[in-house]
Formats: sequence, C-alpha cells, structure tokens
Amino acid sequence: MANTLDVGDRRFGQLLGLGADGRPVEVLLERTDTGISLTVTWASSEDAAFASWFVTESAAPSTESGARPSPPRRLRFHDTEGFVTLLGCYSGGYTIRHGGLASGTIRASFAVLDAPRDTDFDHIGGARSSVSHLQGWLGVKAWQAHEKGEGGRTTELAFEATLPEAIDLGMWGGTRTQLKTSAIQRNLDEGVVQLESQTSVETTRSYATSWDRHLRPSRALHDLLVISGWNREHVGMISVHHPSDTHPTASGQELPWWRPVVSADVSVGDRPRARNHLITWADLGVDGIRRWFCLRERYMRVIDPVVTSISLRNATPTTILAQTGPALEALGYYLLLRDGLARSRANKMSLGARLERIFADVNQVMPFDETEWVDRFTSAYNGIKHANRQLPDDLDVVNAQREGILVVRAWCALELGADSASLRQRVLEDPQAVPFIRR
Repeated sequence: MANTLDVGDRRFGQLLGLGADGRPVEVLLERTDTGISLTVTWASSEDAAFASWFVTESAAPSTESGARPSPPRRLRFHDTEGFVTLLGCYSGGYTIRHGGLASGTIRASFAVLDAPRDTDFDHIGGARSSVSHLQGWLGVKAWQAHEKGEGGRTTELAFEATLPEAIDLGMWGGTRTQLKTSAIQRNLDEGVVQLESQTSVETTRSYATSWDRHLRPSRALHDLLVISGWNREHVGMISVHHPSDTHPTASGQELPWWRPVVSADVSVGDRPRARNHLITWADLGVDGIRRWFCLRERYMRVIDPVVTSISLRNATPTTILAQTGPALEALGYYLLLRDGLARSRANKMSLGARLERIFADVNQVMPFDETEWVDRFTSAYNGIKHANRQLPDDLDVVNAQREGILVVRAWCALELGADSASLRQRVLEDPQAVPFIRR
C-alpha cells in the first residue's frame, strides 16, 4: 500500500516515543482542506503530559519558565502504510467529553513521507517546490504528441516523454537553483491514464539549512509571476532531502533520497481564461531572472506590499490603497536616492514629487498622462491617509490603486530589460489599464 496523505485521508496509527516509558500513543492522522492534524485522546493521569499541551488546568507541571508545555515541533507517526514525519507542530484545541475522556488536536505545517526515523528534517539539504503557472510562463512541457492518420483523419495518437534540459539559475545566497521539468504518468480508474508535465524549483546546498532558505528562489519566482501577470499564484512543496539520507548506486556513488512532502496549505493559484504578461521568459532568460532576484531584494519595501495586496480581495478599497500607497512613496524615495539626492532632501520630497520621479522612468509605456495621474493618486492617497481631509469616493480609490500597481509593474519590467515598445503594447492589453466605472 502506498504511503500517501491526500485531502480526505484518515489514518489510524501511533505517535512514537511519547507515551509513558516511551510507549507509542494511539492517534488519528488526517488531512482536510483546512490542513494536517493529529487527534490525541487521553483519560488517565499517566497521560497528563498530553493534557498539558491543550488544557491549562491539567495536572502536568509547567515548564521552568512557567509557560504551558507545547507539543514537540517534530513528531513521528507510523501505521501500516508507513512512517510520516510531521513538522511545525502546534496545539490546535481540545474537547472534553462526559466522563472525563478528552481529545486534543495537534496541527502540522508539513508532513514528510517515508523519512528515516533519526533524521532531522527541520533542516534540509535540498527542496523541490512548485510555483503555479511557472511551467506555462517558461513554455516548457515534458510530453510530445505524435499523430498518425489517413485521409485527413487521425487513427493513432502516441505520446513520448521528451524532457527539456534543466534551467540552471546558478548560485544565489549559497543555494544552487535549477528549474526542472519532469514527465508524470498517473493511472486512474477504469484504465484511464493521465499525463502531466511538472516544473519544479530545485534548490540544493552542501549542508542542511532551514526550509525558508530553500524556498527563497520559489517565493521570488512567485512574486515575479504576480508582478508580470497580476494573478494570484501559489508556492507548493513537492519533496525534500537531507544530506545524511542517501542510497548507493551500482557504481558505489551515494545519491540523495528525495522524500515526498505534503503541505497543510492546499490553496492553488488563479486559473484565468487568458493570461497577459508584462514580462516574458524571452525578455529575461537566466540573467534576467537573476537580475529579478537582486531587484526584489533591493526594493522589497516596494514589491512586497504590491504583491501581497492581490490577496486582499475581501478588503475595502481604502485598505488596499493604504497598503500599496506606501510602496509608491518608497519607490519614489529610492529613485531619488539613486539619482544622487541626499537622504535628508529625498525624505522631504512631497508625494507628488516622488510620483513624478517614478513616472519619468515609465512615461513611454503608460496609457495615461503624468500630471493627471499624479493628481489623481495624490488626492486619493492623501485623502485616506490624513484624518483632516475628506475621505475620497471609493471609485477614485480603486482606480488610484489600480493605476499605482500598474505603474510599479511596468517599472519592474523596464528595470529587468523589457523592450519599451513591446511593453507599451502589453500594458495597453493588460486588464489594469482599463478604468473601473460606476454603473
């Protein structure tokens, strides 16, 4: 039986080494659309340690600092399907039933399947992750279709796995990053075979380090795709390896085991009918992506508020502009510094002056006039920023936010080397170039 943990799975097994005298503890492991959880049940005083993870009134002693004990961050589960290492564990609440029987929930951020018992997967030597739509943006695929037919009619269709070469992005922050596309064949019910191409972001280091370090390139590529196409994208985990977890080949070479990973986050990126990108793979290539890595690090106070604002779809227009407005203020300030202006003078520049400095870089590709845009954005942003001013109309706010984000996106594209004539046409075709109107 395969060791899997899909949404909807419920597995009864044991947590190893946590009971009295190191005995296993019976638990329920399940994965739902809200995450990964373990349910622990206790009734006797000998299991008071479990109660202390959830109930403040339990008989178990507190820690030396007086804080309530918490579940170990790493737990080991086992059942007939195999071993599961749970990482990032924390208390998720409890229930007390009539008669004293109680159960508590432990939630986990990640589950590593079939991991060796004594391996510390809190730190890893390699990771493979996915970024939604990265494969489409790169224009790569792992399967080629071959047709045969007679008289204009297809009589046979064959598929061949033809893997494209890995795209080596080199070293960044001590991590080697490659984009690899693989061919996947899934045998579904009733003889149906599903063929998929999967592009992963593979990071490797010579020593074990945090998951966050390995996910930096994926998050940077995620932000690039959001800036380029203005759709919500998603980073997902595929597998990880630890430097001590290897297997020998016939030639005696030691190769790493890549262990499958399941994430508590089951969200996915947007799937629009059509995608309009301001920045293409043809514009960038490997050197352009490396420039993006540097640009994102240098202008994080600009890019991060803009990228994360796309997830605020249930927020009011005022809330979104309150997040993105400071990003444009910061960009104008940074560009004035880049021009050689002293920090003290740049800091005193008005919002209007900062916006004018930004627009000077993107004037040739934007579909609206500089003076009118500066006036619109300044009026809307200052209206929500200063309590002594009249709150602007929501329509003016959403259009200011729309235009401000489009300006930042176009500026990023030009900084990365996009052709201005091609970019102007892409901007004109971008949904954010169309103003909101009242009906």
